Amino acid sequence: MKKAHGTPFRVYFHESHIEVTGTEFNIKSENIESEITLFTGSIIFQAEEGGKELPMKPAEHIVYNAHTKSIVCTNIDINEYDWRSNKYRFTDKPLQEFIEFINRSYHVNIIIKEEKLKKLKFNGTIHKNEPLTDIIEKICISLDLNEKQENNNIILF
Repeated sequence: MKKAHGTPFRVYFHESHIEVTGTEFNIKSENIESEITLFTGSIIFQAEEGGKELPMKPAEHIVYNAHTKSIVCTNIDINEYDWRSNKYRFTDKPLQEFIEFINRSYHVNIIIKEEKLKKLKFNGTIHKNEPLTDIIEKICISLDLNEKQENNNIILF
């Protein structure tokens, strides 16, 4: 494959696209939600043709909802996720932050019962497509916690 000089390299998905300018990035696009993570270099995200361009810097993560047209940009620890092996590695990650990551990634609602538990540190590796039940088991075993199901929530205590 050869780049056409003067023509930008673009990746299109869900009526949006990114313009690539020499970089390492990851795109996950399912149904109406897309996630873009930039590891090195730079890209420019554009939600719709002619829409506002959003330049991304390394360690930025965008979640774009094509239905609501919402864009949420956050900073990530790029050392946590190795996109080449599909593994997430966590070292001394506060449990509350780890649970927020799991809730976003698995579209679930895990709740930490006590405030003091939110500050516990999680260490471990999970695979990108690892079943949620395995992840909850890892959390409970490594931090000596219990879990229960309440309505559509998973409670850690």
